[in-house]
Amino acid sequence: MSQSDSSAEYAGQVSGNIQMTNTINQVIVSPVILDQVETNLGLTSDTFQSNVTATNQTNSQVITVSVKYSNPYTAQKIADETARVFSNDAAKLLNITNVSILAEAKVDMIPVSPRPTLYMIISVLVGLLIGIALAFLIDALDNKVNSEGDVEAMGLSVLGATPFASESDFNNKVVEPLNVKEKELTTAQTNLLNNNERRN
Repeated sequence: MSQSDSSAEYAGQVSGNIQMTNTINQVIVSPVILDQVETNLGLTSDTFQSNVTATNQTNSQVITVSVKYSNPYTAQKIADETARVFSNDAAKLLNITNVSILAEAKVDMIPVSPRPTLYMIISVLVGLLIGIALAFLIDALDNKVNSEGDVEAMGLSVLGATPFASESDFNNKVVEPLNVKEKELTTAQTNLLNNNERRN
């Protein structure tokens, strides 16, 4: 067999193994494997099965099993047991005998979900965008004349302006101070009244 034929045969084997890897990924997360994991670990619910994933990098035959669970140590046990169950049943399910576990799962103490800091940043940004949009919308729908510039923008001339006054300014009565003549007249009337009282 020539070298070119050997290379072509090897390439065909690699391509076939990669296609088989995609099939293995589906089998690993199937109930036939995860039901055994649930039984072996004594789990009380099968809800974890939807959080088990099996992936491989492009053109790679190495499969990574990932598990999301509320308890990181339980997630580690599920990942390890899933790999162990599949490696034991691979020959029976897919007629594969060269499956081996390269490394055990590691506990990740950093939660992947939820992420309160990320959610808070997103909420602030969304709130800021909504606030800016509402400000522009209110300004666009506002047809009141609030300044001299609004009048000039309509092509009109400003004839005069008055200072701002509230409604309470018109309700308060203003008492004008007495001028000098009014003060003298009041004093004279008072003196005259006092003199009349003395005479009587």
